[in-house]
Amino acid sequence: MNTTFDNKVAQIRQLNSGNDLPTDQKIQVAKEILLREGIHPQQIPQTKSEADKFFDRQEDWSGQYFDTIDTKSGFNRDGSIWTTYHEDKKSPYFIAHEILKGRQTASIVPTLGEATDHYLKINAEKASRTPHNQLKHEQRVRRAVANLGPSDTEITDYNRLKARQHKDALRVQNPTWSNNTLDRAITILSAVFASAIVEYELATTNPWLKLTASIGEKDISTSEVRKNKRRSFTPDELRTYEAALANLNEEA
Repeated sequence: MNTTFDNKVAQIRQLNSGNDLPTDQKIQVAKEILLREGIHPQQIPQTKSEADKFFDRQEDWSGQYFDTIDTKSGFNRDGSIWTTYHEDKKSPYFIAHEILKGRQTASIVPTLGEATDHYLKINAEKASRTPHNQLKHEQRVRRAVANLGPSDTEITDYNRLKARQHKDALRVQNPTWSNNTLDRAITILSAVFASAIVEYELATTNPWLKLTASIGEKDISTSEVRKNKRRSFTPDELRTYEAALANLNEEA
């Protein structure tokens, strides 16, 4: 309860200071607004009489919402009045209104940076890693996503064609990579996108799905590529590795 309260205080302070909330938090705040008013689409009553009142409350809230946003108006040549609404698409109230009207907008699609942060948070809760291994995992994930593009790019900007082009570019830029190494980079991106699609309830497909080695090349029991399956060093290989390591710089 303390954590929930602290998170809510942080959200309110961000909103009051004019700062933008992360996409996942904006969606949550938007849902809370509608649930608090009793007009969220999932709260629709079963009986007709109650449903009529429910829709009336939705319309009233929608009218109040439009009363709070900036508008410009004027007269057309035929004497009618035109009005334009300047909505703040970063506002949770805008998203709440979009939810109310059943519209899906780009404003509730996460950016690469937001999707990555959300994935790492959820993944850390599920995985059992030492702090050192968790840090290494986060570095690998952020490195893979950084190679994909700017962090403020919305994930829906990536389709299957762009995913294949990125994979081809990685192969050209890293000619020494084995297929297994390339697959791991693609698997990371697939995991980040899959998590975002589920958590943000997006009506889209994962463009990275099945872009790794074909199933026929994998070991059924381990899901690893057979020709690149890892094993332990032999004693001779380990001595050679240690000798080479001693000649590298101190940081390495």
